[in-house]
Amino acid sequence: MNKKSPGETVTNVVRLVSSFYDGDGFPKITADKCTKHQLVLAVLLHPDVNCGHLIDIFVRCNISDDYLFLYPDSQSRYDSIVEDLTKERPLLPRSYTQYDYKAVIDSFDKVQWAFCPASLELHMDRHFPSGPCILPFLHGVVINRKGGTANVRHYKIQEDVVESIELKKALESSKHKDPIFGSVRLVRLGLIIFH
Repeated sequence: MNKKSPGETVTNVVRLVSSFYDGDGFPKITADKCTKHQLVLAVLLHPDVNCGHLIDIFVRCNISDDYLFLYPDSQSRYDSIVEDLTKERPLLPRSYTQYDYKAVIDSFDKVQWAFCPASLELHMDRHFPSGPCILPFLHGVVINRKGGTANVRHYKIQEDVVESIELKKALESSKHKDPIFGSVRLVRLGLIIFH
């Protein structure tokens, strides 16, 4: 926390604390609101985003931790943030072009996957961004090595991370107790991973 990010003149802890206050020293966000936006703030403070000072605008646009989990494709909500940022025109770190708020949103969207597990659905066709990403898998085994472009893997995931009702129904017959994870109930899932 006492280190400086590349190109910054203040330490990370100073940047963190100052992100909660406006230029006149007044709090931009209450402690109560902060507890509902801890992941959002963590993403904004990540060195690849470096925009913790924008937390109040994200809060005002209803980007909460719950929202990140429930709506992984948030483009319409992101558009409203860009609109608000464009109206207020806050300064951005030197790593961004001046007033390029779309770049902030792009960085936020890319980095959020390191903080929020991916949501799984039946018959989903989704590409996750490269880089850190939380996939809710506990254990995976390659079950087919014959493919030239992809392998089929058999994954186990905790039952409680499956939120999609259709996926729960489809995986109902695969529930079992795993000897490694004890009494945790797991489901098995096959995915195709392209090389």
